[in-house]
Amino acid sequence: MALSLCRQQVDPAALPWEIIVHVLAFLPGRDRLAASSVCSRWRACLFHPSLWPRLHLRLAGPATRSERVGDVNRGNEEKGREDDRDNNGDDGENVGHCLQAAAFLVRRCGAFVRDFSLAIEVVGRGFVSGDGSLDALRSHAAAAVALLRPLARNRNLEKLALLGDSVVDVLGPTIGTDTVVQNLSYTLLDPDNEKSKELQWLLRQLLRSCKRLRWLSLAFMLEAAAPDLLQTLPSTTLASLQHLSLLRLHGSLPLDNSGGDALPLLRPAEASRLMALRCLALDAPDFTAELAQALARRGDATPLSRLCLLLHHQHPRLSKSLDGMPQDQDWRALATRNPLLRVYVMAVGVGAEPLHRLFRPGLPLERLHLDGCPGVSTALLDNVGQQYNRWLSHMLLVREMNDMGPPALNLNTDRAEDPLVLLAWKCSHLARLTVHGYLMWDYDIVAIARLRGPSLLVLEVTEESLDFDLEALQLAEGLEGRQPQSGWRTYREDPLKMLEHQVATALGRQWAPTPLGHKLDVFNQPTWTFCREVESFGID
Repeated sequence: MALSLCRQQVDPAALPWEIIVHVLAFLPGRDRLAASSVCSRWRACLFHPSLWPRLHLRLAGPATRSERVGDVNRGNEEKGREDDRDNNGDDGENVGHCLQAAAFLVRRCGAFVRDFSLAIEVVGRGFVSGDGSLDALRSHAAAAVALLRPLARNRNLEKLALLGDSVVDVLGPTIGTDTVVQNLSYTLLDPDNEKSKELQWLLRQLLRSCKRLRWLSLAFMLEAAAPDLLQTLPSTTLASLQHLSLLRLHGSLPLDNSGGDALPLLRPAEASRLMALRCLALDAPDFTAELAQALARRGDATPLSRLCLLLHHQHPRLSKSLDGMPQDQDWRALATRNPLLRVYVMAVGVGAEPLHRLFRPGLPLERLHLDGCPGVSTALLDNVGQQYNRWLSHMLLVREMNDMGPPALNLNTDRAEDPLVLLAWKCSHLARLTVHGYLMWDYDIVAIARLRGPSLLVLEVTEESLDFDLEALQLAEGLEGRQPQSGWRTYREDPLKMLEHQVATALGRQWAPTPLGHKLDVFNQPTWTFCREVESFGID
């Protein structure tokens, strides 16, 4: 192949390397790899450090029928959709090919990449069935260790994010036909702790050598987030961290495996050394009153602006840490020291007592996601609307529903006004409301849309949660002195169309409920949703 340049035939290999690198910079990751087959010179220019500032890898197992290598310069979601469309062949071949591609990229780019993330997803929300899924988990655990080895030589890494699969921790796998193992620990995946120890050693080596680390996120990735990880790091590394996320649902067991209580991942002694910290994400049982007090006493440190807490019913320290949760005076002291502090809370499957213990008046709550919580009640929503009306901007209320499961839960049983309508009325900054699994009457949705108007940027309600009251609309039209016949006829013939029209008019844009069978993004795997929200919340 030859190029026409200034009326002369120029071979691509004769181009200056600066031009080749500049051309490759406009291509997505997959096309860059294809362009490397043009010639050896192009292949040599392919791995110039300026072309690979970010390397985002996502591996999905056979249970999800996709295996992804995330694009390095485009959005991961777009790349995932492209890979899903292309994934029509044999799963085993795709798995092997993509793992080889990921390992090749890390070997070539791991020494100079500045932003590295690895996400491993084996199953969706639900039970893991059979030994095949455990084999997939074990293979991905080995892949995680293999992909991190080349990073140990990187001294310029600024962002490191490791996200594992938490579904096994939450629900436990189904072994055989009728035996369910709850609270599966990683001993089934790594019985000799070899992979866990190697992963911890690799992380320590990597973090000790990094002089510019700003972002560290370790979530549900084997035993990577060990209780002694931070205390072994140099003070310079801790002082440079601006974002820290440490999450592990199954808890942090004592290092000598002697049993006893699980240990917190972040302790007050290490928290006092995080002088540049702006965003912190932890399991709620790990965020104790002592830790809140240590963060409030950091002196001349950078003010903490974002705090994200995951309150999960499967966490082993949940019942033992209720008394150690921050009290109202602790939250007020922390908010006084950090005036821009805003809090994001996701609660999964917890009852009323942990929620009431956490929701103190001094908590500057801005985002709240309640997923499958039996503790959700009218009183709780009233408390949230009353205490956090100055800050609350995101409210997600999700509960599992299916054909064989329970119907939508009605929170408004003995009151004239729906609690979500009252919440929308009290919270003037509400920008997102998502509801699934809780009964929503059509007139309540219209009322919420009219209360908040165009400022309500996202209003998600599934069709399974909708119900229509024909008598209420006819009575309302009659009381307002309008001719009820035309509107009543339209409503009676197509109530969904009438609802969409009324809500769209109030919001000033097109609107429709989430169709039947189409799962909300927040419902597929709540812990992954939490990690994505932490990243966006920390940047805001």
